[in-house]
Amino acid sequence: MKYLDSEFLIPFKYRDFTFMWIATLFSGASMWTTNLARAALVWNISESSNWVGLILFALMIPSLLIPLIAGFIADWIDRKKMLILASIGSLISNGLMIVVLLLLDLSNQLLVYIVALSTLEGIARSFRMPASQTLVPNLVSKDNVPKAVALLNANQHGAKLIGPLIVGFLTVILKTGFLEVFVVCFVLNVAAVFTILYIRTESTGVIDTEKSFGANFFQGFDYLYHNTWMLVVLIIAMLHCALTMTYESLTPSIGEEVLILGSSSYTSLMLFAGIGALLGSTAVVTLKTRIGGYLFFFSAFLSGFAPILFAFSDSIYFIWISLMLIGASQAAFMTLTHVIIQVIVPDEIRGRVTSIYIMHVGGMMALFNWINGYLADITNPRTVLMFMGIVFILAIMISLISKTAKTLFSIGIEESSSLNIQGSSA
Repeated sequence: MKYLDSEFLIPFKYRDFTFMWIATLFSGASMWTTNLARAALVWNISESSNWVGLILFALMIPSLLIPLIAGFIADWIDRKKMLILASIGSLISNGLMIVVLLLLDLSNQLLVYIVALSTLEGIARSFRMPASQTLVPNLVSKDNVPKAVALLNANQHGAKLIGPLIVGFLTVILKTGFLEVFVVCFVLNVAAVFTILYIRTESTGVIDTEKSFGANFFQGFDYLYHNTWMLVVLIIAMLHCALTMTYESLTPSIGEEVLILGSSSYTSLMLFAGIGALLGSTAVVTLKTRIGGYLFFFSAFLSGFAPILFAFSDSIYFIWISLMLIGASQAAFMTLTHVIIQVIVPDEIRGRVTSIYIMHVGGMMALFNWINGYLADITNPRTVLMFMGIVFILAIMISLISKTAKTLFSIGIEESSSLNIQGSSA
C-alpha cells in the first residue's frame, strides 16, 4: 500500500521506549477504567448528568494550572523521576478510593469524597502527562520520534478499550461492586510504577540560569507567541476538546433515559468508543507521516460530525457506528496533535510548551464536561451534542481561512519539522 509505513514498529528496537510503552499501557488502562468507573458509580448514585460532569470536571480541572508548574519542572529535573512520582500519586488516589468504598455506603455522602479524590487523581495526571510526553524524544533517535510519539499515543487511546472491558466484566458479568474495579486500577498503577523503574534514560531540558525565574517560566508562552503554527494547532485542539471530547458526561443519560438501554448502558456504549479509539490510533501509527496533515483535518471534521450522528441515532447499530467514529476520530486527532508538538518543539522547552497545551485542552475539557452535564439536565442531552458538533465543524471551516492552517493541513509531519516556523504569520 502506497500510504502504509512498514517501519512503524522500529521504536520498539529501543529498550527504554519499549518499557515506556508498556508502562503507558498500564497507566492508560488504569486511567480509562478509573474515569469510567467513577462516572458510572456517580450516575448509579445520583442519576444526574450534572454530577457526572462534575466528577469529570474534578478529574480535569487540575490541568488548568498544574501543568504550567509541571512543564517547568519537566525541563529542570529528570523526567523519569517526575514520571515515577506522578504515577505514585495516581496509586495513592486509587488506594484512598478503595478505603472510602470500604467505609461508606453508596449514598450522596460518597459523592463528595469521589469529587475530592478525583481532584487528587487529576493533580497526579497533570504531572504525569508532561513528563511522559517530553521524555519520548529522548528514548529514540530523532528520525524515529514521529513514530514513537504516535505509538505511545496510540497506546494511550487504545487503552480506552480496556476500561469498559474491565468495568463491564466485573460489574455486569461477575456482578461485583465498584470496589473490585478500583482494586484492579490500583494493581495497574503498581505495575506502571515498577515498569518505569526499568527505564535507564535520564532526561532533562535546559533551564537557562542566566535568565530570571519568570523568563524561564514563561518561555513556553513566548515560543507560542512567535510561532503561529503551534498557536493554530493549540486553538484547534482546545476547541476539539471543549466541543467534541465532552460527550462522556452526556452518554449515561442518553443511554439509559433516551435510548432506554438499561443501567449498564454507559459501560456498553463506551466499549464501542474504545474500539473506535483503538482503530483510529492504530491507523495513525501505520500511515505514512506524509499524509499526516490531511488526516489532521479529516479527523477534526469527523470529530464534529460523529457526535451529531450519535445524537440523532435511534437504531442500536447506528449508535455503535457513531460511537466508534467518535473514538476513532478523536484518537486520531489527538495522536496527530501530540506528534506535531513533540516533533516541532525544541527539546529544551518541550516540557513547558507541552504543559501549556495540556493546560488549555484539559481546562476546556474540564469546564465543558460540567457545562454539558448541567445543560443536559435542564434541556436535552441530544440537543447539547448536536449543538457542540455543529459549532466545532463551523470552527474548522473558519480555520481554513488561515494561511497557516491551510499549509499545515497540506504538508506531512516530517516536512513540518524541517520548516522555519519562527515568526510565521497567519
